[in-house]
Amino acid sequence: MVKENFNPPPLAPAEEQARWDHPEGSNLVVWAKKSVNSPVIAMQIGDGPNCYANPEFRKLLSNALHWVATEDARTWAAS
Repeated sequence: MVKENFNPPPLAPAEEQARWDHPEGSNLVVWAKKSVNSPVIAMQIGDGPNCYANPEFRKLLSNALHWVATEDARTWAAS
């Protein structure tokens, strides 16, 4: 991970915005969080034409969007 290549999510708490670090050795670039009672997926993979041209990127994005629309995801977020 190169810190300069990553930005905190815009709705991250102020303290997280100030110290946007990953633990040493972490390769996490996609994660799920709760926002109020809604499931949210954050991805730090890219957003340009090259990303969307990649079928694996589109599959990952599709899977994430399908998951947040499930009853399981909504139940998890409301817990």
